[in-house]
Amino acid sequence: TILYKLFAESSIQIGVSSTALFEGLAFGLKTFLIEAPSVGFLKKLETSGYATRVSTPEELLSHLDKGEETKSFNADYFFRPNAVRNIIDFLDQLIHTESG
Repeated sequence: TILYKLFAESSIQIGVSSTALFEGLAFGLKTFLIEAPSVGFLKKLETSGYATRVSTPEELLSHLDKGEETKSFNADYFFRPNAVRNIIDFLDQLIHTESG
């Protein structure tokens, strides 16, 4: 998609509360979260060192000038691996719980 092309051509991303930020992290993009009411939804990215929160353009430029590094993105930290198996196991548990 065009979004993945943009990720591949970029080195940083700036956002607030989009799940696309996780995709950008998978591309190795340095990630900044803009201070806004909904940024709290992605607080875990900040507290785990995958993103830096900024409030002003000057603060963003300061971080860029310093060349600070963020952690390499570990998808397993946020997403449980083996999605299909997890869904099957969940449905199996649900069926057995419902049937008694």
